[in-house]
Amino acid sequence: MALLIRRTLVLVQVLDLSQPTILWTTAETLLSKTRERLDYAIRQTSKHDPAFQQKMLQMAWDRLGGRERPVSKKLTVLLASLFTVV
Repeated sequence: MALLIRRTLVLVQVLDLSQPTILWTTAETLLSKTRERLDYAIRQTSKHDPAFQQKMLQMAWDRLGGRERPVSKKLTVLLASLFTVV
């Protein structure tokens, strides 16, 4: 019997459209803080499973159809940055 564990992350960002002057700053702040927390979680998980970061990157590529699929350079850079924790 094989055990399948699927890790999924969904981010829903709710912004107050009644305050357009701070909309962009709020969005950037929320994304920045989310990224910091995600990086921390990846680092902590990688302590217990050193291959975790590579597995997550491979899962991301698999969802997009694999590395052989012609993708834009921006997407390649985005995936590399998401799974490179400093």
